[in-house]
Amino acid sequence: MSEARELAQDRKRFPRSLLSRSLWIGDYDYVSFFVPAIPCLSKTRRTDVFLGLNDKIPILLAAVMGLQHALAVSVATATFPRVVSGAGPGHLNLAPSDQAHLISLSLIIPGLMSLLSIVRIRLIYGYYLGSGLIVLSGTSLAFIGIAEAMIKNLTEEGICKPGSPCPEAYGMWLGTVMVGSLVVIALSFLRPRAIRALFPSIVTGVTIFLLGSSIIAMGLRYWGGGSGQCFRQRMIKSMGGTPDSNLLLCPNSTSPRAYPWGDGHWIGLGFFVLIVIITAEIFGSRFMRGTQVAIGLILGTILSAALGYLPTKFIKEAPVITFAWVRWYGVGFYAPALIPVMIAYLAEAMDTVGDLAATCELSKVRTSGEEYESRIQGGLLADGLNSLISALMCGSPLTTYSITPAVIAVSQTANRSAGIWGCFWLVLMGVFGKIGGLLVSVPDPVIGATLAYLAAGMTISGLKMISETRWTRRDRFILSVAFAVGLGLVIVPDTFQHFIPEARNGFIEALRQSLKIILRSGFTAGSMLTVILNLCVPEAEDYYQQESELENLEEDVTGKSSFDSSESV
Repeated sequence: MSEARELAQDRKRFPRSLLSRSLWIGDYDYVSFFVPAIPCLSKTRRTDVFLGLNDKIPILLAAVMGLQHALAVSVATATFPRVVSGAGPGHLNLAPSDQAHLISLSLIIPGLMSLLSIVRIRLIYGYYLGSGLIVLSGTSLAFIGIAEAMIKNLTEEGICKPGSPCPEAYGMWLGTVMVGSLVVIALSFLRPRAIRALFPSIVTGVTIFLLGSSIIAMGLRYWGGGSGQCFRQRMIKSMGGTPDSNLLLCPNSTSPRAYPWGDGHWIGLGFFVLIVIITAEIFGSRFMRGTQVAIGLILGTILSAALGYLPTKFIKEAPVITFAWVRWYGVGFYAPALIPVMIAYLAEAMDTVGDLAATCELSKVRTSGEEYESRIQGGLLADGLNSLISALMCGSPLTTYSITPAVIAVSQTANRSAGIWGCFWLVLMGVFGKIGGLLVSVPDPVIGATLAYLAAGMTISGLKMISETRWTRRDRFILSVAFAVGLGLVIVPDTFQHFIPEARNGFIEALRQSLKIILRSGFTAGSMLTVILNLCVPEAEDYYQQESELENLEEDVTGKSSFDSSESV
């Protein structure tokens, strides 16, 4: 009788609970989360409690935290299609409507696929799909240089025509990255210890550092006005040649606000974005610090529109609503690009392991043992499967974004419901095709400044990994050779392109083209050298290591003796 009475009371309370404050709003301090820290005026507010992985949180709070994650991811994930589909050598030169569609896909697909990582699914034999953590995926920036090198090769082979749209190249790209994604899927079934043994910190650090450095160089080209014909004509003029006056202006001579590459108008526009990012970091609220790049892009776009730099025709041509498979680019395969693509996948897998480890620590879950290893394994499997499905949906490879741990640290929220809301916001932004059209219209200097800042974060991650080495003579030797070639190719990309002779044999020619792609990208050449040298150079008794140990011993002895003498005094 008492149970029946309780059930009846629960039925009466259920409609009220749907309208309760605790369900929708809760008692969270939203003011401290949104209001920036104004000098001399901001009051000290209470510290919000940490919101754990499976804690029940109000719907509004989950939606707000999810929006923070989505905004933090949105700029980086739209960068690959924004760059590769645009104009210039090594780019697809697609129509604005196709560019807008690819940008929309870069928001829709990560939003859908991130759910596989957040919602952990148990498989057979103790394996998992997904990490069960609040992690959002996005289009990987590691593949930009490889895609550009591949398109340049296809242009040299006559498959793509300079300055003309080449959707065939994108179809070949999709098929190649599909095959490459199998590497990450296979790697996910190894234990994290075995992965770390195969790819120690010196290998992953060099790879990620060179990757970030190459993207910084690309970002600066965009910051100066773009990487199209105006950039090439400016370089010709700088070397004493005679540039084509019709191609000297960025973005083109018919634009109402056109200036040469490197003009103060473009440089100032990019610096405005950087100043906004710095201001948000110093004075911003916790919400602003977690979305500083998106805020910089938004305010940079608003300033561009106010000054007349923002063309509206791309926004008008973009559809109101869009989704995957609205446009089809075919599926092909380009064998010479497969090895560089696999290297990029391995580099991103190593970065994902570090990101998941940091997310586990910040989420206050186990950072060792079977549960931890299963989260790493599930996250890697989700990354590989997400990239495969993304290519089937006409999107580029995906990876777990390292911005997620940073947002968790700022917001103190590791709740999975916030991650699910983040997926919802990403899909919503992608479905509205006008957002893709707007991102196509954003001036290149705004994109370049944000891209350079994002890539700088990658180089910092690489340096942190390199700092974990023992700095033996062997380590210094490997780093010196890797940077001599890898960093050198970042600075002068085409150094090793002209000495490779042509081959008549089809297989040898495919290897030649693959070698050209590897040597066009500093990070692929540098990472391959690091892997080879790490396997071949033997461990030996190290003079530098002995000298360092002797110095530490002398410091200990000196410190102790001085302490003892002070004690005696």
